[in-house]
Amino acid sequence: MKVQLCKQPTNGISYFTALLDFSQLPADLNIYVPLFCSVLTEVGAGDLSYREFAQQTELCAGEFSSSTSLVINHSDVSQFNRSALLRSFSLERNTDKMFDLWTKLFNEPRLQDKDRLKTLILNVSGLLIGFL
Repeated sequence: MKVQLCKQPTNGISYFTALLDFSQLPADLNIYVPLFCSVLTEVGAGDLSYREFAQQTELCAGEFSSSTSLVINHSDVSQFNRSALLRSFSLERNTDKMFDLWTKLFNEPRLQDKDRLKTLILNVSGLLIGFL
């Protein structure tokens, strides 16, 4: 995995940004990428319910988000890759806690909570209907 570290004077705040490349995702699953991104940080992880996960992120991070991103191919601007854009920031003293939460979320998202997923999907579809 390519990692870029940029040390800058940020008044004691650490910023994290990552792109998860979905270019190898089977084409029939691409339609689910926006939904996946919208629920990822809302489902909990590991031993933390979604409520506990939200509390932990609020205690250590100023932002904890996932959204879709289209990355244009620089060699051919007619081509692009769909990615997940992950972002968070925290005080330097909380950076380890912030990365522990990302690690839990990457390795153990609580996607088996069907009631929570149903609520999140209904919220997203309600927003889409309101938009249309």
